[in-house]
Amino acid sequence: MGKTEVENDVLKDGVLRIVLNIGAPLLAVQLLSMLAASYTNQIYSRYFGKLVFLVTGVLSSVIALFQSAYSSVASGTWIRSAAAYAEEDRGRANRVTVNALYSVTLVVLLCMLALLLGKGCIFRAMNVPLEIHREAGLYYYAQVALMPFAGINAMLNTIITARGRRGMVFAENLLFVCGPAIAAMLFIAVLRMGFWGWLLGSIPVTLAHIGVQWAFLKKCGIVAGLKPEHFRPDWESIFGNARYGCLLYTQMILCCISEMAISMQSNRYLDMDEIATVTILLPLTSPLAVCSTLCSVFVPQNYGAGKTLRLRRFVSGAIWFGAVYGVGCALFHMLAGEWYFGTLFDDMAMIELGREYWFWYGLGCIPLAMIYVIRVFFDSVGMAKVSMLSGAGELLGRLVCAFWLIPCFGYIGRFAAPLLGWGLGGLMMTVMYFALRKKIWEKCDRNGRWT
Repeated sequence: MGKTEVENDVLKDGVLRIVLNIGAPLLAVQLLSMLAASYTNQIYSRYFGKLVFLVTGVLSSVIALFQSAYSSVASGTWIRSAAAYAEEDRGRANRVTVNALYSVTLVVLLCMLALLLGKGCIFRAMNVPLEIHREAGLYYYAQVALMPFAGINAMLNTIITARGRRGMVFAENLLFVCGPAIAAMLFIAVLRMGFWGWLLGSIPVTLAHIGVQWAFLKKCGIVAGLKPEHFRPDWESIFGNARYGCLLYTQMILCCISEMAISMQSNRYLDMDEIATVTILLPLTSPLAVCSTLCSVFVPQNYGAGKTLRLRRFVSGAIWFGAVYGVGCALFHMLAGEWYFGTLFDDMAMIELGREYWFWYGLGCIPLAMIYVIRVFFDSVGMAKVSMLSGAGELLGRLVCAFWLIPCFGYIGRFAAPLLGWGLGGLMMTVMYFALRKKIWEKCDRNGRWT
């Protein structure tokens, strides 16, 4: 995998070039994803009314709990093996890639087993309304069936984003975020498959996407020339990836558990309209994920190589971008809720609920920006235990909403959950960054003297 095959050298290229090569296409993708999400919401509203939003709202937090497991392993695998892709050893890169897929697949199978065995207990704990029990069950099984493909999809996306050329990164991530819109357009709007199209349409779309990803990886020189010995499992590497991914997952699981508590209490105390409202969002904050991706690509290699000045400049820029963009997201949500919900529904009660929810959600976007940047920074320098404080803060804030505010104040308690959860998590990350950054820069300097 020589220089002619991979565009980005994160240890030598200018920081601005790295940001443009990786960040610019990702930012463009995220902006386009807002249009795709809006289009998808319009299709769901037109063909299903509130049903899809309601079913998703009832169970999405449970599904996210398990999706976060294999996503965390994908991220952890990249952090542990980033150096292998920077070397000009195609055989090693191929072995790392195959074992990364083994690691993610192992975790996916465990998640599927837990979901299938625990369905009854989960439905009872989540207070799934009897009126939509059948639809919720079908959605649940469809999400389980999608997991093996979604896990592979997430792993390959991580590698291509880090090692691909600018156009490739743009095309890959555009497909990644637009999958639901493509499935909705093809299987609901065109083929008119109705509820089954919504349930199962993502599976063939994801399979096609994996085929495209494999072709991209060959162009990057990563899976070209695969040999039988590359498929031999390295169990130490596989379990090491899984262990580090589970460490990253512990911070995510706190957020997911808090979301489950919110959903459980919402399903118990709120009416159908209020439950459906909180699932309707545009991915306006998703460009903040660009900062997270850049951190996961740029920070591990530069930190390990002792490039302290490059690292400091990059992290400072990422934090400033996150803060400014978070304020912009907050203003949009606080001002545009009534207009957007008016494009989806004629019901004035739903429109008013949407306006109020977006106001509260918007306030939470500012601390969310700090979480996106600083948490991944700590993960990328090997301080995953510190970044767990973010999840602890979110857990505490959301549990207060779940077990006090929702029972006492109804939907207002539910609407305030993003602000309270992200507010505490973002505060903890900001405090820890300022407390530990000097220690991190000193460690980075020592890394540079050793190389």
